Amino acid sequence: MQATRNDYPYSSAAVVVATALWGGCQGVEHPGASPAAAPPSAEAPVPDKPAHTGEAVDRVSGWDVPDHPLSIQISASPAVVCSGGCVSLTASVDGGTPPYVYRWWPDLGEGPGPHLVCPERSTVFEVSATQPASGAVEFAVPERSASATIMVSVDEACTSDRPSGEAGAPAPGSAVEGEPSASDPWPLFSPVASGELHTCAVLEDGVVKCWGYDGYGELGYEDPGARGAEVGDMGTALPAVELGTGLHAQAVFAGYYTSCATFDGATLKCWGYSANFLPGFMVNDGAHHALMGDALPEVPLPGPVAMAEGTATNVCAVVHDGTLRCWGRDSGAAVGDQQVHDFGAVGVRRLAIEHTNVCALFEDGRMRCWGENRLGQLGVGDTTDRTEWNAATPTVDLGVGATAVAIAVGSAHACAILDRGGVKCWGNNGQGQLGLGDQEARGDEPGEMGDALPFVDLGTGRSAVAMAARGRVSCALLDDQTVKCWGENRYGQLGQGHTEALGDGPDEMGDALPPIDLGAGQGAVAMAAGRDFVCAALDSQSLKCWGNNNWGQLGQGHTEALGDGPGEMGDALPPVDLGAKLRPIATTP
Repeated sequence: MQATRNDYPYSSAAVVVATALWGGCQGVEHPGASPAAAPPSAEAPVPDKPAHTGEAVDRVSGWDVPDHPLSIQISASPAVVCSGGCVSLTASVDGGTPPYVYRWWPDLGEGPGPHLVCPERSTVFEVSATQPASGAVEFAVPERSASATIMVSVDEACTSDRPSGEAGAPAPGSAVEGEPSASDPWPLFSPVASGELHTCAVLEDGVVKCWGYDGYGELGYEDPGARGAEVGDMGTALPAVELGTGLHAQAVFAGYYTSCATFDGATLKCWGYSANFLPGFMVNDGAHHALMGDALPEVPLPGPVAMAEGTATNVCAVVHDGTLRCWGRDSGAAVGDQQVHDFGAVGVRRLAIEHTNVCALFEDGRMRCWGENRLGQLGVGDTTDRTEWNAATPTVDLGVGATAVAIAVGSAHACAILDRGGVKCWGNNGQGQLGLGDQEARGDEPGEMGDALPFVDLGTGRSAVAMAARGRVSCALLDDQTVKCWGENRYGQLGQGHTEALGDGPDEMGDALPPIDLGAGQGAVAMAAGRDFVCAALDSQSLKCWGNNNWGQLGQGHTEALGDGPGEMGDALPPVDLGAKLRPIATTP
C-alpha cells in the first residue's frame, strides 16, 4: 500500500511563481514571449574544431557547438488563499533553446501563463517545459524537459475578502482544540509503490523503473528475472519500463504481483499478474512479457484515474466520477472481473486493499470495508464477512464527529488518519500492529470502536500526514517528516536495528518509539510498504528501503536484510541507485 504527503519539496526545474489574489478572480495580462536567441550563422568563418562543450551539433560543419541545457531552480513557495480566492500561476524557464512546449496538470491551457486558478481545495499544480529536438534548422539539439510543482493551499477558515494571516484567521494547517491538522484529504500520486516483493519508482523525467521479484511480469521487462539482487543491477544499468511512445508517468501503484502507472493523472496502464484479467488483455504468460510499450493498452476506464491498488489476484481503480472499478479474480472481498461499484452521490476518494480486504474512504469522510472479518478488520464490532459492495454496508465508527482523511490496510488490520491527524487502528493485533501496547484485537466485538477505540500514541505533539501498511506492519509519516513503524519486525522492517516487535507491549509507543533514522538532514515525503520491507521517498528526491531483501527488493545489489542489526540505518543505509532523482509527488484536483 502506498501513502504520501502533499508538500513534497519542489523539484529543481522550471520556475513557478504563484501570486495570491483575494477578493475574487480577476483578469491578468499575458506577458509577451521572450525572443528566442538566434543561432550562430552557418556561413560564419569556420574556426578550428573546439573542445566538446555540449550535445548540440552544427549540421553544416558537423562540429560541436555550445549547448544550453534547461536550468534547474525554483523561486516560489506554496501560495495560500482564502476560500473563494484565486491564484495567478506563471512558469518561466532558463536555458535550453526556445520555443518551449508547456503542459500543466491540472490542464490550464497552453503557454507559460499567467494562468488564473480558483481552487476549491488545496491543490498541487505541475508544469513541464519541453525543448523540442529540432530547435533550429542548422542545429541538432536534443530534446530536454524540466518540471516543477507548487501547492496552492486553501484556508477555509477565511473568505476571499480576508487574506490568510489576518488577525483572527488561523494559519493553514494549524491545530484546532490542541490537535494537529491532517494533510490534504484528496488522493495523492506517489513516485514510489511496493507490491508483495517488488518496488517501482517514477523518476523526474517520467521514466518508470522496477526491481525485486519478477515471477509474474510485474517488473515489466522483456527479459524476465529479478533485479536488484546482484551487483550491477541498479543505476543506469536498470532499464526503463517500456510504457509507450512519448508517455511520461506521473505516479505508480502496485498490487502483489502487478504494477500500474498513471500518465498526466488521466490514463492508467498495468502490467503483471492482475492485468491479465482485463478483457482482451494478456500482458504476461508465466514469466514471459508479451505486451509492453505501445502494445500495452490503457485500462478501459471512463475517466481520469485518482488512484489504484491491488492484491494478489485483482486491482481496483478510483475514477474521478467517484466510482470504483475492479478487475481480476474474486477474492474474499468479492473483487472480480470488471466490477463497477457506484455508491451514488457520495463517491470514493481513497482506496486501500490487502489480500482479502478492501477499504474505501468516501468524500464525506466516512469509511467502509469489505471482505474477511474473522479478526474484526472491517471495524464494525463483529466477525461477519461482508462481500456485498453497496451503500448499506456499515461505516466504520471512528468516534463522535470524527472523519477520516487517509486509510491503510494490512493483512487483517486497518488504520485511518482522522481529520485532525490522530491515528486509529483495528483488527488483528498479534504483533502489535495496532500500536496500542498489547496484542488484543479490536473491532471484533461490540463496544470496541468509536470513542472507545484509543488513538495510537505517535509522540508528544506529533500527528500523522500519511500511512502505509502491509502484512502485520503499520507505518506513519508524521508532520515533521519523520517515519515511525510498529508491529512485526523479524526482518528489521521497523528500521530500528533489531528484530523485536514493537507496539505489542507497554512503553513501546509514543516518545519511546524512535523515528526511523533516514540519515542526517533527511526527511520523508512518501512511503510504500511491501511484504516485510518499507521504502521512503526523501525530500532530496532519493529513495531508501529497509527490511526483507530476499529478491533484491531493497535495490542494493545483494539479498541481505537491512535494518535488522545495529549500524545499518541512517547514513549507513545507501539510497537506492536509480540513475536519477525521483519525480515530485502531485495531487489530483
